[in-house]
Amino acid sequence: MKKFPSGLQELYLDVCEYGEPPIKHQRLTEKNLKQLLRKIHRRKVLGAVLSYLDREGDYFNIEVNSSWIAFEYVVNNGMKDGGFYSSFNPDYLDSDEESDTNTIYRSFMQLRYTMQDPELAEKCVEYFARTGELYPGTAWLKGKADE
Repeated sequence: MKKFPSGLQELYLDVCEYGEPPIKHQRLTEKNLKQLLRKIHRRKVLGAVLSYLDREGDYFNIEVNSSWIAFEYVVNNGMKDGGFYSSFNPDYLDSDEESDTNTIYRSFMQLRYTMQDPELAEKCVEYFARTGELYPGTAWLKGKADE
């Protein structure tokens, strides 16, 4: 895998950590990206969203629990051609089992959409922050908006 590009996409970050008031719509910087990656690595319970100012229907959702990490990249949200790409756990693909999230963004997470590897999770978030694209070093589950 080649080195990640430098620089950041023009993204905005919303974060809600367990027990803390939400931090709303701050511009993504090297500093707050580094803080976010550190929290993902430590599995700090949080919900976060990376979003574009000029593309309201696209966003990258991050949920972290002490037991799992989950991502969902939503494209064209609310439109007929909308869809999503998410992390996934092959052990739960045919399961409806859920887990509490402890964040304000979502109450429960289906375990099929989770992953376990914090280092891989950090790469997924950093790659998206720098390129606006999904990390090619992992597989992504693709779905349609009506699923």
